[in-house]
Amino acid sequence: MRHPVLTLSRLPFVIQKCVRRWMVRLRDILGHSNVKSASLKCQENGLRNSEIEAATRIQIAWKNFVCRSPYKQTYSAMKIQSHYRAWRLRRSFMKQKQAITKIQSHIRRLKCWRAFQIAWKEFVCRSLQNQTFAATKIQSRFRGWQLRSFMKQKQAIAKIQKTLPWLAVKEGACVAKGCCNRDPKSNKVP
Repeated sequence: MRHPVLTLSRLPFVIQKCVRRWMVRLRDILGHSNVKSASLKCQENGLRNSEIEAATRIQIAWKNFVCRSPYKQTYSAMKIQSHYRAWRLRRSFMKQKQAITKIQSHIRRLKCWRAFQIAWKEFVCRSLQNQTFAATKIQSRFRGWQLRSFMKQKQAIAKIQKTLPWLAVKEGACVAKGCCNRDPKSNKVP
């Protein structure tokens, strides 16, 4: 019987089936009772006992060979099957091992990516905190400098006004006398 499409899993069974059929046909052709009947026929034909014995030994050796041959073939078929099954198991094991390795590498990559994202967020937060701290320091120093320079100007003006009293004119007095053209509401000189 021909199998047009054989899968790898069915192949050992098909080989074993063919070997068993061949062994049955071989047993049917040779038979088991042919050895004794052949020696009796030889005695009837007038052959000597030594010739009959030699022929019988040859026939027995042949029968033993033929009987052992199917055993060897069965053994060979079993060996082929075991090697095939071992090869198939090794192949499936290697595929599973590669799949497991691939999954593990993806999980490790994902863990590394998550750790990197966490570290990056911490770095950004720390740098923002550092930048905020630096900006606050700069602002406080600038405001302190601005205040000190304003205070120095105010002290310088007060010192000048003390030394030159005629410059210390109040706004109201200046506007009342008409010496300056200032608008007291807007503090602007026209």
